[in-house]
Amino acid sequence: MHHEPENKAAQNIHALRDITQEQLSRYSSYLPTVLHRRASYVIAENERVLQAANLLERGMPETIGLLLWQSHAGLRDDYEVSCLELDVLIEIAQQVPGVLGARMMGGGFGGCTINLVQADAVETLREAVDQQYPARTGWQASLDICHAASGSGGAWVTSQR
Repeated sequence: MHHEPENKAAQNIHALRDITQEQLSRYSSYLPTVLHRRASYVIAENERVLQAANLLERGMPETIGLLLWQSHAGLRDDYEVSCLELDVLIEIAQQVPGVLGARMMGGGFGGCTINLVQADAVETLREAVDQQYPARTGWQASLDICHAASGSGGAWVTSQR
């Protein structure tokens, strides 16, 4: 006897990017908790990337900051690839007025963060990192500054022994 699929939408699922949060929630009982959190992060991050692309196309780069904060929280909590040093950089950045958003970058478990910073707040971020980061981690950090065409500044922050 031939059975129709429970949901015709399932026929179009070929990769995790094809699944919605609602579909994942519906079948979450079939996944171990850790795998559910990982999949949830990937689905949410895919949506954030699409939102960010839309905001850039509309000429609204300053509104991407919230997406960066959310992305880091997901990497830290759901995907569990952050570390103390990166979380400290993010926490410092969150305290600096003019930092619009930040997230870890790279492969995880160390490395750097990317920060969306208003140009007039870059030096304040540098000072905050210089003052707070070594005391909290025992490491030094360095900032590499880049400037976006829209006038917003950006900063790569890397921690170094």
